[in-house]
Amino acid sequence: MAMGKTSSKIVIFTEDSYGKFFIKRLVYGKLNLKKEIRVQRLAGVCYTKSTRQIIAASSDCNKIVILVDGDDEPEKVRSSMEGHIRKAQEKVYCLNIYLIVVDTEIEEWVCEGLGICYGRKPSEDLNRYLQQNFGYMYRKSMLPDFASKVDPTKLSENKSFVRFMKALEDP
Repeated sequence: MAMGKTSSKIVIFTEDSYGKFFIKRLVYGKLNLKKEIRVQRLAGVCYTKSTRQIIAASSDCNKIVILVDGDDEPEKVRSSMEGHIRKAQEKVYCLNIYLIVVDTEIEEWVCEGLGICYGRKPSEDLNRYLQQNFGYMYRKSMLPDFASKVDPTKLSENKSFVRFMKALEDP
């Protein structure tokens, strides 16, 4: 990566394709951000391809935000992802990367944003809520549709959401 890069583009990596569309809709719809943001699917926490993706993304952006599920083991996930980041930074000088690990799973943002109580598996709690109140089951493919329903002000105490917003706002 050349020094003095002038691009102000942000690349956000998420763990799955539904997460990708959820974040895209959240960023451009609810959060109304005016920055140039590209959202991509991350190969995964345990795949060496993730390092190559970070390196490739660095060629046309000045900031990378990696958003991954902690699956109730956020420190273990953080450690794995930091390994990918270190390897990428060995190859690319001046790489500005923000790692955000959601404690459980991204559905925790949906639950908090809708005022739904959740525990260790927010997707199951969201499913239970939908079944009890609306008579249908939650499927992961529904995740992007919840971006327009989430109230970001209800997420002001969520550590991972606050870090995500800070990452997008930082220069």
